[in-house]
Amino acid sequence: MIIYNITVNLESVIATKWQTWVSTTFIPYMLDTGLFTDALLSRVETPQDIEGETFSIQFTCLNQEDLDKYHQHYFHKTQQHLDTYRNQYVYFDTKLEVLEKQYAAKS
Repeated sequence: MIIYNITVNLESVIATKWQTWVSTTFIPYMLDTGLFTDALLSRVETPQDIEGETFSIQFTCLNQEDLDKYHQHYFHKTQQHLDTYRNQYVYFDTKLEVLEKQYAAKS
């Protein structure tokens, strides 16, 4: 299992509008590619000296092949989606390989 993580830092004045856009437009677009099984949107707690607000969007895919297909066929279109907020954010993406997943014991 692979987690494709996009971390975004943006101006605080657009954070609420951006979060709505991500939830209603960007995440559904990514899931509609059929290459990701789910998505998780989180606010990143950062040190006080970092300006703006930081979010993480994590998309799960079953294997590296699906992530490669995303990059080959959809990554350019993703950039067009992100251009909605051009010059108001910085982002970086990372790939996480899930080595193990454990669950709490039921009591």
